[in-house]
Amino acid sequence: MTAPDPIVFLLNVDNTLLDAIAQRYPAHCYVMVDDKLRILAATKKVWVERLTTVFPHQGTTRSTRKIAPPNRPLT
Repeated sequence: MTAPDPIVFLLNVDNTLLDAIAQRYPAHCYVMVDDKLRILAATKKVWVERLTTVFPHQGTTRSTRKIAPPNRPLT
């Protein structure tokens, strides 16, 4: 059994688009990369186990930990 080809999006997503994305591109799991912890945390609340969040550390945000940490921080 082979893995399907991944689909990559570069878009501005708000939580109202998550259902549309899931309907158009059904998958068991999704990955979201963003440099804003509040966006990752809000999206993770909606998709919980279906979403892996990635936070690329950059600039002054490296020390910001007021919001739940992402699944995969990148340094």
